[in-house]
Amino acid sequence: MDNNIITCVIIEDEPLARELIENFVHQTPILQLLTSFENGADALLYLQNNQVDLVISDIEMPLINGMELAKSLKNPPYFIFVTAYERYAIDGFEIGAVDYIKKPVTYARFIAAISKINIKNQHTSDLKLNNTLPQFLTIKSESIFHRIAFSEIKYIETMGDFIKIHLADNSIVISNSTMKNMEEKLPSDLFFRIHTSYIISLNNVRKIFGNTVVLNTGEELAIAKLRKQELFIKLNIKED
Repeated sequence: MDNNIITCVIIEDEPLARELIENFVHQTPILQLLTSFENGADALLYLQNNQVDLVISDIEMPLINGMELAKSLKNPPYFIFVTAYERYAIDGFEIGAVDYIKKPVTYARFIAAISKINIKNQHTSDLKLNNTLPQFLTIKSESIFHRIAFSEIKYIETMGDFIKIHLADNSIVISNSTMKNMEEKLPSDLFFRIHTSYIISLNNVRKIFGNTVVLNTGEELAIAKLRKQELFIKLNIKED
C-alpha cells in the first residue's frame, strides 16, 4: 500500500447520497475509491476478504446496518459514519469511529473528517481500530457531543435530574444522563461510586479520613459508610 493513499469503500443505500460521497472521494487526492455498495451485507463479504483502510458508511441500511457491520469485523478498518440520525453519534464514537457526519454532507465537513486520519509514513497495522476498551467518555450536553478522556475526569456528581462532570481544567460538563449510566460507561478499575451523589476517579484520590475522600485537586467528598470498605479494596488500602 502507498503510505500516502487511503483506500476506501463507500456503503450507502441512497443512490444520490452514494454518488455525492463518491464525487467527494474523487475530489480528494489522498483517497482511492475501491468500490461502493448499496447494502451492508455485500460490503461485509467484501471487507472480510479484502484489505481496506477506510469505510465511509451510512448507518440505517437494508440487511445489516453500519454499526452492526463495524462490530462484526475482527480487524476493522477506520470507519466514518454518515447518517441523518443524530441519535447514533454516541454509539458511533464508542465503537471507535473516526468521525460521525450528519446529513446533508458538505465537502468541507467531509474533508474535516478525512483530516483526522493521518496515515503518512505509518504501517498498515496503524490504520486498524484499537480493539481495546475506549479511553474516553462520549456524552451529550444539550446539542453538543463531548469526547472526554478518562484521565481528564476528576469526579461526577448528581444535580437534580442532571449530572455534572468535573474536569481537570476545572471546567464542568452538564448532561441529563444518570449516575447509573455513568457507572456502566466508565471502567470500574478507574472509577468508583463512593456515594449516591458522587463517582470519583480512583487515580485522583489523595487521602481518606473518616468518611471523607480528598482529591488531588483539593475537593472533599463524602463517602457512604457502606461503600468505604470497597473503596479501600479498590485502592489496595488495609485498615489497621
